Amino acid sequence: MAVNFVLKENLPRLAPAILQALEEKHELLKRQDDEMTLRNLRTITEDMKEIEEKYQEIFENSPIGIFQSTPAGKYLNLNPALAHIYGYSSRQEMMENVRDIASQIYADPHEREQFISFLQAHDSIQDFEMRNLRKDGSIFWTSTSARTVRDADGNILYYEGFLQDISGRKQAQKALTQSQARYQDLFDSSPISLWEEDYSALKKRIEALQKSGITDLRAYFSSHPDMIVELTSLVTVTDANRASMEIYHARQKEDLLKNLSELFVEETRQDFLREIMGLMSPAGRFTWEGKDKALDASDHDPGTRFDPAAFDTIGEDLAPIIA
Repeated sequence: MAVNFVLKENLPRLAPAILQALEEKHELLKRQDDEMTLRNLRTITEDMKEIEEKYQEIFENSPIGIFQSTPAGKYLNLNPALAHIYGYSSRQEMMENVRDIASQIYADPHEREQFISFLQAHDSIQDFEMRNLRKDGSIFWTSTSARTVRDADGNILYYEGFLQDISGRKQAQKALTQSQARYQDLFDSSPISLWEEDYSALKKRIEALQKSGITDLRAYFSSHPDMIVELTSLVTVTDANRASMEIYHARQKEDLLKNLSELFVEETRQDFLREIMGLMSPAGRFTWEGKDKALDASDHDPGTRFDPAAFDTIGEDLAPIIA
């Protein structure tokens, strides 16, 4: 008799309907041991037949690969979806041809050892990503969630689990990583000073002012100059390129990754107010030329343009260009 010792909260994101069918099946097996009267046995038999039919229907038609395999590396059962994922025409063909899962399914047999070791220690594993081999020898990525099924003495009978082909997701992740690397290279090597700044805290502060009943922000800021100082302190520099470091005499990038107000002089704060008004406008663009200071306190006269392609609304990361 097979008894499951897997805790529900440790189970992976398995198909709920299949998991429920398995649990109902195990529960009825336990009831069969505890209630051996003829009437109860007849009821249990009928219930078992219904659950077996439900489980089999899910097993056969699931788009997710489902399997049962031994610690020695042989399949006890697998569904058509799993056979299709690995390039076999049927589950019979796959079960007949795959004699050793470690060498025939895993691109790296050591990952099979890691998989087994984790299951032996924890009885369940979720989203175990690995490179697998198709029937034709091609390599692809899969994600497996599985659990251990033991007998009444705690000995491992087999592993049962669910597997999905995640090659598409992996390719998308790789493309995204490459795209980010290209962007970062262009950003860092640009001869023009480029910055990325987070205006989200500033946006929340302005929204709070508007909710309090202030409708004319320009007039309010003009009569409350201390608010401009507060707003500049809410802008966070998240990145700056090498050209920015040179212009602002920064020894290292971290010196610039502080709040923007440290680079401002009094004249700059008024330009910053006009900048906020411009960024909140439908055009989302503002160009200004004025004075600020480098980190060594020397004056610097930049011309700054905010590119609207870098953000949709105030509050997102901005990409100012300083000439």
